[in-house]
Amino acid sequence: MTSNLGAWCSHHHRAKHHARWRVRQPRPGWFTIRTRAGVTHTTRPKKILTALPGPRYAAGPRPIPEQHWPDPAPGEEPGTGPTWRDHLAATFAGRHPEREKEKEKTPKAPPPLDPDDPPPF
Repeated sequence: MTSNLGAWCSHHHRAKHHARWRVRQPRPGWFTIRTRAGVTHTTRPKKILTALPGPRYAAGPRPIPEQHWPDPAPGEEPGTGPTWRDHLAATFAGRHPEREKEKEKTPKAPPPLDPDDPPPF
């Protein structure tokens, strides 16, 4: 009978059988247990979803970060100079010089294919 299925610890599983507890499952996850003494206990599943916490406001206004965008050179149209990506790449390269060294390493080109060579598999 599937209405009596549930996960029980070994102590309560033995009590259910040996102490002749009566167990019903009126809804999935809910159990009504009646002991030999006539005491009835009802259990229900724990909530899976909980309410979201309320908003946490900042202690004060946050400062606007400086952009550090270079002004266009005289005679240059705005928007044609370095982009934010260029600025970000330069900032990253300055903080991680070891990455630039990795870029300098050029991989070796594979040897040219010889049509008379046997296949690699």
